[in-house]
Amino acid sequence: MRGQDNRNYVIVGSVDIGLVDFSEVMEDPNYLKYSLDGTRFIVKYDGSMPFSISYLPSASYEFTHSEILSEIATDFWQPDIDPVE
Repeated sequence: MRGQDNRNYVIVGSVDIGLVDFSEVMEDPNYLKYSLDGTRFIVKYDGSMPFSISYLPSASYEFTHSEILSEIATDFWQPDIDPVE
């Protein structure tokens, strides 16, 4: 987990994807983690918030690694799967 100590995450509205400078974050625009409804995606980066992210109208606040794991465990990011009987 040591490499994730300085890693931060932000949830961005899908409408702003064209405003993200992907050279500033650790994601490839073809392989983003989207919410189930497709309205939001997650970017991650080390250290301070990149310039292009900091000015996005839809950007959330920064999440730590443990906070983003809790966030993506919600129904907004994971399907509600009924147990097999």
